[in-house]
Amino acid sequence: MKSRDIWEMMPDEIRNKLDDAHAELFNLRFQFSIGQMQNSARLGQVRRDIARLSTVLRAKQLQPKGVPSKASPGAPAERAEHQQSGQGPEGPTTAPVAKRGGRSK
Repeated sequence: MKSRDIWEMMPDEIRNKLDDAHAELFNLRFQFSIGQMQNSARLGQVRRDIARLSTVLRAKQLQPKGVPSKASPGAPAERAEHQQSGQGPEGPTTAPVAKRGGRSK
C-alpha cells in the first residue's frame, strides 16, 4: 500500500485498515510458527504497512483543523521549492559551524 493512497483516506478508514493489518500480521506469525508459511517476506510487508498506516494516522491527528487532510505535509513540490531557495520550511538550511580547538582556560 502506498502512502499517497493512505493520505487520501479518512482517519476511520485508516483505523479499519490498521486493524485488518494487525489481524493479518497475527495470522502470518501463527503460520510462520507452525511452518505453513509460503512467503515469509509478507511478514515484513505487513509490518511496513502497519508503520505507514500508523504514521499517516498520527500526522492527520496532529494537523491543524484548517489544513486540508488530503495534502500531505511537506509535499514533494513544497520541498523542491525550499531546496531551490536554499531554505527549509523553518529557515536557512546551513548549520552553525562548531569551533574546534583545545581546552578553555
